[in-house]
Amino acid sequence: MTNEKKQTKGNKLKCKKEGIQKLFKEIKVQKCKKIVHNRVECDNCHVAPIIGIRYKCLICRNFDFCEKCENTVEHAHAFLKIRDSKQN
Repeated sequence: MTNEKKQTKGNKLKCKKEGIQKLFKEIKVQKCKKIVHNRVECDNCHVAPIIGIRYKCLICRNFDFCEKCENTVEHAHAFLKIRDSKQN
């Protein structure tokens, strides 16, 4: 392999490594950000607004749980998991 080919291959690997590092950094930032569901209150612990994942009951009208309550409190129906506050 010539020196020129080695340099080209080395540059490609460096670019891939930098791209992967950038992607991991972005994923870390996204994990740290918590979504705020304005005007939504947990129907168990009454925290408002719900921060993080919101759980909306598929059967009950206007019934929501925060992450903590969804993990610890029993409810008779299935929930819709809402990660983006723009979803209803």
